[in-house]
Amino acid sequence: MASFSATDAGLVGFKLAREYPRVVPVWAVLALLNMVLSVGIMTSLAGPALVEFQQMGANASSANPEDVLRLYARLGPAYGLMILVSMVFSGVMNAAAARMVLRPADQGLAFLKLGADELRQIWLAILVILIMFAALLVVSLAMGVLVGLGSAVHPAVGGLLAVLGVFAAIGLFIALAVRLSLAAPITFATGRIGIAASFRETRGHFWNLVGAFLLAGVMAMIVSILGLAIVSGVIAAGFGLKGLGSIFAPDFSSFATLLSPPMIIYYLLMAVISALTYLIILCPGPTIYKALTSAPDVFD
Repeated sequence: MASFSATDAGLVGFKLAREYPRVVPVWAVLALLNMVLSVGIMTSLAGPALVEFQQMGANASSANPEDVLRLYARLGPAYGLMILVSMVFSGVMNAAAARMVLRPADQGLAFLKLGADELRQIWLAILVILIMFAALLVVSLAMGVLVGLGSAVHPAVGGLLAVLGVFAAIGLFIALAVRLSLAAPITFATGRIGIAASFRETRGHFWNLVGAFLLAGVMAMIVSILGLAIVSGVIAAGFGLKGLGSIFAPDFSSFATLLSPPMIIYYLLMAVISALTYLIILCPGPTIYKALTSAPDVFD
């Protein structure tokens, strides 16, 4: 049976950043466009509601549940459009990461394209969300029945079953995420939605996959934390505590207020950090799939 190194796969993003130095700055530009577009959507469609939500958060003890629901309803269209933008962006980035590993000769503009591969990644993302939602629904119903039966015996039994159910649900979702983790590279490589194929390819590699993705996640978190610390230091040095406060509590009243000098520096630097974290998070999957298929020449 073909295998792979969890350590090599978890750290492959750094290796690819060195091999393709153009990728990070180009992906950073795309990440910046995504951030600016998201901010534009939120401020234009839900700016006043966000400001009201921030004010309500400052006085949470006096918040009215009806007012909270009303604000969520006002935020709904903006969040819906942002989800759509996010899915397109995710499809482009997943395809680019797979292209970098599986078709390295097809560089183009830092492996970025917009075509059938990207559309399949978007469709895959929709299907995965539906699968996760269905799993959540089934688990919720099962937990409700079990907790109800346990509570009928004794309230303590119901409470214990509820706690155990939460841990079981977390374990189920982790297992499902791991078994679906190769669906994106398989979909890219084969041109067909790879959900069932991902379950086949991941069989017998569960803990190795967990190790690889856990390592990649930890590395991405470290990069993000260090990046935020550096960005915060730069802004504090240049604009003081007031400038630093503006990035942690942004004013959503208008798009212009989010384009202050501290915010512009924040967007620029965080775009670079985001590009690096995309490499760290997205590239292990294609790398693992390539190792498991043991047929790298197929993708050249």
